[in-house]
Amino acid sequence: MGYCTRYELNYDTEDCPDDFDEELMIRECENGEISDYCREFDGGSDMCTWYDHESDMKHFSKRFPKVLFTLNGEGEEAGDLWIKYFKGGKMQNCRAKITYDPFDASKLR
Repeated sequence: MGYCTRYELNYDTEDCPDDFDEELMIRECENGEISDYCREFDGGSDMCTWYDHESDMKHFSKRFPKVLFTLNGEGEEAGDLWIKYFKGGKMQNCRAKITYDPFDASKLR
């Protein structure tokens, strides 16, 4: 048993040419190497282990270099939240920053 994460994959085709085949990209996602982890776009997966998500998504994003893919992750440990952006085979990793307001006596009820 490994560390489980819930993944949600979204995409943005704003920079794509007019003749971009969005249906092909969706079919490739649903039938390709990432299909076991992200069942469909704009929908989350069950908790699972996907240790190779970075390399898999970099490879997948190379096939559709104009598409911005956003992979959201929520790990099984509290506070393990992140977003990873993929475009043209490259990745940006953004970890969640959890902050609390300072104490304010006027807010005591």
